[in-house]
Amino acid sequence: MSPAGSNKRAQNGFTLIELMVTLALAGLLLALVPPLLGKGGDRARLDHDSRLLTDALRLARSRAIAGDREVMVRFESQANLFGIDGVEQKLSRGVAATVETADDDPGILRFYPDGSASGALIQLSNESGNRSLSVDWLTGAVERTP
Repeated sequence: MSPAGSNKRAQNGFTLIELMVTLALAGLLLALVPPLLGKGGDRARLDHDSRLLTDALRLARSRAIAGDREVMVRFESQANLFGIDGVEQKLSRGVAATVETADDDPGILRFYPDGSASGALIQLSNESGNRSLSVDWLTGAVERTP
């Protein structure tokens, strides 16, 4: 029962006009946002792959030290993948890798039990730009530069 003196009915839900305005605004946003984010997706994939590869290389160095053994990282630029101890990881669609190693075997980076490495310079690139990773031969430290 309604309070005394109130003849208004309680309103449940939305009116048709409110729903139409909301749907029109949502449609407008869906039409405008994707073209603005086109390059953002490429940049996000490049940043993701550079972080993924940096972390994988640091893990390989840690495994070499902890396991007191040599750990090899193999790069296959044509297939856009890298492998550590037989576990392969593919780079994102559109991201290309160029690898320069000091090892006698092209595309092979070695981490040694003392923490050092054979050294490498890795370039990841796509339409949005490029990222560089370097592996210091003396310390095995992996650095990423924007």
